[in-house]
Amino acid sequence: MLQIKGGYTDLDANLALLRFYQYNPATANSEVVCKILVKALMQMPATDFMLCMYLVPGAVKEQKIEVLKQLSDKLETCQFKEYWADMADEKNASVANGIPGFHEAIRQYIVGVISVNTFGLL
Repeated sequence: MLQIKGGYTDLDANLALLRFYQYNPATANSEVVCKILVKALMQMPATDFMLCMYLVPGAVKEQKIEVLKQLSDKLETCQFKEYWADMADEKNASVANGIPGFHEAIRQYIVGVISVNTFGLL
């Protein structure tokens, strides 16, 4: 996937591919869907992940997708300690294998949330 090698995300292209998979579920590649979702999760606090999840075909049954949904929920609800505990599990950590910058993007999101909440109270 060029977006992974190039270090960028093209939301429109990803949504178009997911929409294609939605109408042609027999052609859906679950690994590509998972990579799209990982790239979308890296864009938090943007709503990319939610948009992509709405288009994931029901025929794509992948454990990694469930893990990504759980991780996203923990990040959105500021359960950061639980998020990192889940990521310490090799099974869960494998969702981000081969995606450069994943952990850095998540850390940046967490720092942003904490700084807004901390300094917003002052």
